[in-house]
Amino acid sequence: MRTMIYCSILVTATLGAACDRREARVEVRDERGDLNEARNDLAQARAEFSAEARERMNRIELRISELEAKGDEQSKDAAARLRAKRTELSARLDNAGDRASSSWDQFKSDASARLDELEKDLDDAI
Repeated sequence: MRTMIYCSILVTATLGAACDRREARVEVRDERGDLNEARNDLAQARAEFSAEARERMNRIELRISELEAKGDEQSKDAAARLRAKRTELSARLDNAGDRASSSWDQFKSDASARLDELEKDLDDAI
């Protein structure tokens, strides 16, 4: 009888440990799925922001060209200064994909603020 009780306890403990491992595997699989979803969301957010920023940069370049076409010295100087800022910002935007997810929000905020500032400077010059 004792042997049977010990065997029952041993079988129960073994089955319990096996169930815990299965549950742990399921949890790990779920966490991996969540991680992959977060990575995909970040990649999509980067692509959307980059496309929007490039569109804004193209509009800025057109307006700088219009400013330069005015022909006076002050307009040409302002266009050169604004084009230099645009080039610097463009280089920063080219590195958007290199940002870690932890610094993405800060990068996006900074880049948006710089775009806003460049557009304001352009409005003031025109």
